[in-house]
This record gives sequence, structure tokens and C-alpha cells, in this order.
Amino acid sequence: MKINLYLQAASLCFYAIVLMQYLSSRRLPTRSNHIFGALIIVAGINLIFDVLTVYSLAYFDRLPIWLVRFGHQIFIGSMDVLIALLCLYVITIIRGGRALSPGKTLLVFTPLILSMFAVFFGKLYYKFEDGGFYSYGPMASTIYISIALYLLLSIYYLLRYRRAVAAHTRAIILIAIVCESTIALIQLFNPTMLISGLGITMMIVLLYSSLANPEKYTEAETGTINRIGLVTVLRDHLSIGKPFFVLTLCVDSWRDLESAFGQDFALRVMGKIATKLECLTSDRIYHPRGDCLCLICSNDESGTRKLAESILHALEGDLEIGGVGVSVSPRILVTDCPKHFSKAEDFLRSVGLFADGVVKAPEAITIYNDEYAKAVSRRISVEAILKHAVKNDGLTLVYQPIYSTSKRRFTSAEALVRIRDTQTVGFIPPDEFIAIAEQNGLIGELGRIVMEKSCRFVSSEAFKSMGLDYLEVNLSTLQCLNANLSEEFIELMESFGVSPKSLNFEITESAAMEKSEIMLKNLARLGEAGSSFSMDDYGTGYSNLSMMADMPYSIIKIDKSLIWPYFNDSSRLKVLLPSTVHMINSLGFEIVAEGVETQEQLDVLTEMGVEHIQGYFFSKPLPEEDFVKFVSDFSFSA
Repeated sequence: MKINLYLQAASLCFYAIVLMQYLSSRRLPTRSNHIFGALIIVAGINLIFDVLTVYSLAYFDRLPIWLVRFGHQIFIGSMDVLIALLCLYVITIIRGGRALSPGKTLLVFTPLILSMFAVFFGKLYYKFEDGGFYSYGPMASTIYISIALYLLLSIYYLLRYRRAVAAHTRAIILIAIVCESTIALIQLFNPTMLISGLGITMMIVLLYSSLANPEKYTEAETGTINRIGLVTVLRDHLSIGKPFFVLTLCVDSWRDLESAFGQDFALRVMGKIATKLECLTSDRIYHPRGDCLCLICSNDESGTRKLAESILHALEGDLEIGGVGVSVSPRILVTDCPKHFSKAEDFLRSVGLFADGVVKAPEAITIYNDEYAKAVSRRISVEAILKHAVKNDGLTLVYQPIYSTSKRRFTSAEALVRIRDTQTVGFIPPDEFIAIAEQNGLIGELGRIVMEKSCRFVSSEAFKSMGLDYLEVNLSTLQCLNANLSEEFIELMESFGVSPKSLNFEITESAAMEKSEIMLKNLARLGEAGSSFSMDDYGTGYSNLSMMADMPYSIIKIDKSLIWPYFNDSSRLKVLLPSTVHMINSLGFEIVAEGVETQEQLDVLTEMGVEHIQGYFFSKPLPEEDFVKFVSDFSFSA
């Protein structure tokens, strides 16, 4: 009898191509990919026995009947298993990798169990016609019953949980179901066509190319798995609930490399590091962001820490990239999941905080323990509180008076911003939330609010009644780099009827080191309008006195870190204060001494020639009403 195996041969060729790509690629270790791997294996078995059953029918009279039946049992049984795995694959994707409960799993596999019973014990008949040959009977009917039940179940999950998957994914799954259903119907009404293998191959190719293809998760530049792949694997691991550790390696010099040599070079550096990691572990390497690599480790905490130590040792010295020696000096964070994170997005956020250095981790290897978790939790909480405060008028100003030693009265004050919410995480120091504002882009809005509230206060009758010469307002580095800053501030002053002479802007010594063109233009424009400037926190940075001549300062504020050591008899820094005061006075600047807390400090500083005193000796920063009352009622005789 003539045998036509063109469709089977074509199906096997396409299947072989997919199988080779699948076996040679780096697959994500997810539940859905494990199911897809099983699906590919069963599909291969089914395609092989599809050919064998055709031969067994072609040579029916020459083969033992038990062998013909056995071949059909494997073919039909593998088809039943294949359709059940397809349904389970679809459900797993829809559920984001989460496993079904034991009861639902049993329910899903009940049709397969029943069909297997029919495969082993059901009758099977063989029919030979001039147009071809085929098998039929209760055993063969299980294929169509399984296809109908499992494809309907897949469609039910797609419709019920349609919001759980992207529209693209839903479309691909539906197309695969339609293809398989169409082929099954054609086969049902044309039993001699023998095209089931074509339907299987079409389904495998479609699912692999669109959903299970690892290439869409692989970065060509570094050879690692990208952020989307990491999120997919993390969600899958977290859904299982079993403990695992994630090792995050951060390269602090990433931005410098990218700035100096370009992004392609920086990516080559990460690729070189990834290659070194591959020599130390069989775990897959992920690249969640430019400066970080991650490993989802199969080790326990001790093993993961040893791996981290091995990585640091392997990355000692320079990496050679295109003839350029690169020193990376990595930091590593070891995270216990799901102990500290139950969501992939929360983990990635912690990676960002670690990489950006906003949560302090002084050691080269940091274990994400309870103490570190508290620091991360506080950072996230403070950021949320800050965002709410900026949007909902949750910021307030307090004022600390500044005493003139020559005029023997308060002549100015410093405006300091505070967050009203002190219940959620307690008092939030300005240095903490201002740094966060700079990192997440809120500093511009925060600075505008501070300026507006300062102008409102300066324009009030209460401020005028105190006889203060001016109010000091702090400017951050990023604020000074806003090209529109000076015009925005001048407009605010004009809207409140405030003279620019009534405001003095404090700029930290570190901010002044920028000395960018934009900053200098802003300061020049504000200076032309009549405002004055102070260098804040002198002594905490480079303390470059020559730099003062290039900036429009009229006041230098000496930080307490230079003042307090003078009053410690054993301090070797004792000589710095009088010489610093002498030099600043010689340059023609006025001086504000910060952090003064005792009568002795006041007396000595006054004798040295310090004009202005600020500190708790007179008053801590006070709310507006208390501040006005304190200054109005103040009486002091040294």
C-alpha cells in the first residue's frame, strides 16, 4: 500500500529546528518553561509514533497485532498528554507562574486520567480503504474528547482571567488553540488525511516563537538575561514560596565609564564581568539595570556568601576591555527571598536603592538582614511621605535666629524646612528628605514651596515688626542647576511684594564646587536684583578659600565641626578656628558661627571677631508664631 508521509516529514523538520534552538538556548528557569520543555518532549514522541503508526497500518498484515496496538497506544496517549500539558501551560502563564491548588490540579488532570484508562483498555479498530487507512474506536476517540475538553478549559481561563495577561499573549494562545482545533476537526471528518502532526508542529512553533523563545530575554551586548527575564523568573520563584537567595553585584564606576567611553563600552565591561561570573557558577546571570548584575543562587546563605567572596576576588585588579584597563570595585548585596520580598517589583526597587547608594552599605558584601531591611523600609516610607507632603501642603518652615555680636540683637534668621508628618516614621531630618528629593526629582518643587513660604513670611507684618535685616533660604546643588531658577524666584518675590534685599541665599560648599555656567548665571541674576549669598557649612568640604573670590558671597557660615574642636583642650584641630576666622575676615566676608551652644563659645568667638552667632545657645529652630514671639521678647546682656 502506498504511503504518503510528506506532511509528517515536514512536521518533523520544523519540530527539529525548534528543538535544536530550544536545547541550545539559555532558558529561563520558570515553571511555564519546564512545562513547555515537557510539552516539546511529548510532542517529539507523538510525531515519531505518528510516523510509526502509519507504517504499522501500511504493513498491518506483516506485524503482530499487539505491536500495532502498542504503537497506537503511545501515539494516542502522547497526544492526550500533549493536549493536557498545553492546557496546563496556558493556565500557568495566565496565573503568572503560580501553581494550582492540589484540588484544582486533580480536576485539570481528571480528563487525562480517564483518557489514559481508555488508551490502555479501550478497543481500537483499523480500516483500510482505497483512499487510505486509519484507526478508530473508543481508544482513538479519546483524542477528540481531550482536545475538546482541554481547549475549552484553556479558553475559559483566558476569558475569566483576561486582565491577568497582556493582549499579545492572549492573542497568541487563542491562535494556537484555533490552529489545533481546526486541524482536529479536519482530521475528524477526514480520517485518512493523517494531519495531526501538522497541528502539533504549528502549535509548538507558534508558542515557542512568541512566548517561550528565550532570545527575547537575552541581551546581545552582555550575553545576560534582561530585566524582563529577571522579573519573570523572580515572580515564578516567589510564587512557589521556597527560600532562595539573590546575589546583586553593583559596579559604582558604571556611570563614569559610560560618560567617559560611551554606553557600548560600559556594556562590554558588564559582559566581561558576566563572563567571569560564568566561570564561578552555573546559575544564570541577569542584568536588571546598567550598573548591576544579579544571580538567583541555588546555594544557601553561607554558600551564596562564599560565592560573593569568590566574585570579589575574581574581580580584583583591572579588566582589560579593548586595550583599556578598567577597575570596577564592585559591591554585593545578598538577599533572602521571600523572607524580605514577596514581590519582584519590591526587590528591584531595593536593588535600585542599593546601587544608587541611598541606603548605606559600607561593607563590600552586604547581607540583607533585618537592620538593612529597616533602613530600606524607612527610605521607601520617607519617599512616600515626602511625595505626599509636596503635593498636599505637608511642608512647613521653622526659623532659627542669628545674633549680631556688634549690634547685640537678632538681625537675621535661617528658614529651615520640615515635614509635618512626624508620626509615621518619627522625625525626618532635613538632610535625609532633601537628599531623597534630589534623587527622585522633587527638589525643584520642594524648593519652590520653601521660597513661596519664605516670601509670604517676609512680606508679613509680623516679620517687619521684628526689625530683621533679611531671611536666609537654602539652595541645593540641583536647584542651582535649574536654568529658570532666578527668574522663578524673582517672580515669586515680586508677587509677594518682597524686596530681594530681604533674602539671603545659602549655598553649601559642596554645591559651590560645581560652579557651572547655569549656577553662576542664576546667582548673578539674583545678585543683580539685590539678594545676597552665604556659603553654608564651611569646613565640611574642600574648604578652598580661593574659591570664595569667584562666588558672590558676602557671608561665610563656619560649620560646628570647625568650632567645637577648639573647645576641646586635647584636640589637634584647635589651631584651625582662629586662623580660619582671621583669613575670612581678611578677605572681607562676614562670618556666621553655627552650632554655638554655650556662653564660653559665644564669648571666645566674639573676641576672635565673629560677627554673627547661630545655635541652640539662643534658640532651636522655632515655628513661625513662636519665633516671632521669641525675637520680639528677646533680651540679652553678655
